Amino acid sequence: MEIAAFIDRDGVINELLSYEFGDDKVTYITKKEEIKIIDRVDKAIKLLNENKIKVIVVSNQPQVARGLVTVEEVDEINKHINNLLGDANVDSFYFCPHRPTKGVNEYGIECECRKPKPGLILKAAKEHNVDLKNSFMIGDRISDIKSGNLAGCKTILVETGYGGKEGFQDAVPNYKAKDLYGAVEEILKRKIKLFINAGGKGERLHPLTKDIPKPMVPVNGKPVLHHYVDWAKENDIKEIVMMNGYKAEKIVDYFEDAMKLGTNVDFGHDYHMDIDERYRIKVRNPITTGWARLAEITQGGFGQSELGVVIAPTGAGKSMALVHIGATALKEKKTVIYYTLELAETVVGQRFDS
Repeated sequence: MEIAAFIDRDGVINELLSYEFGDDKVTYITKKEEIKIIDRVDKAIKLLNENKIKVIVVSNQPQVARGLVTVEEVDEINKHINNLLGDANVDSFYFCPHRPTKGVNEYGIECECRKPKPGLILKAAKEHNVDLKNSFMIGDRISDIKSGNLAGCKTILVETGYGGKEGFQDAVPNYKAKDLYGAVEEILKRKIKLFINAGGKGERLHPLTKDIPKPMVPVNGKPVLHHYVDWAKENDIKEIVMMNGYKAEKIVDYFEDAMKLGTNVDFGHDYHMDIDERYRIKVRNPITTGWARLAEITQGGFGQSELGVVIAPTGAGKSMALVHIGATALKEKKTVIYYTLELAETVVGQRFDS
């Protein structure tokens, strides 16, 4: 399924002509010459395009029901907006032409598409095969937020346009942002990251691990770690965080080309300086890791709320780290994938980190 950013139009993508909160006086956009794109909107939408997030505009356009503009003219205005975005692209525009109390034509009716109802989002989600629970609704009004909440999306309120100045009423956004660009940054922060704990020396795989770390042991012609990176790419996971220790440079060297192609791999070295001695005398101390250490290694770029997938291999010295990370992920209803490279499964069951 697709991930989408549902975006309100007026006040989020383009500037409002004028507005007053007292009597809610609004000057509706009725011609393309009135469109002025808000700063950084093109860059924001381009970021969504580059990250394969569907860009779907959902807006109320009651001026159709008021007889100020036709459906066809709204379509032309939307096409003009897309042209003004340059290299950025809106995948689809959806709008509600209705106004039940002030309509002067056939569009002056009650409907299911006028926000705060979720009809527009639900229709777009069905037609674009969108995963609503992992998608976002971005708007400047509480009606946008309520619509997104009812549809099952995460919601972001921006300060442009109305800026949510009506008050939260019966809908509260999940996040707030200065503008659309800030909202997109918030979305990208929460994209799934892959955490791989791969610091073990792999003694039970010796002599295969004499000169290479355990994750580099070949399976079907390429390192086992390569299979997981391929899986991450296939599932559109853009960032991998890896904890590694023994012969870590072998992993870095191997995946250098992959990183140049756009896969962001963060390597964290988190083992004691006496690693060789510790393994030689078979002391199985856990590594000093946890959320605080992960945040330190990734300079704050790996928070608990961002963990989407955990690949948890067994191995000496990772007991407490995996128990903590895996349990936290499960509590947050995240996906935890377990694998092991042990030669003897009977030994695994006797170990704490199994």
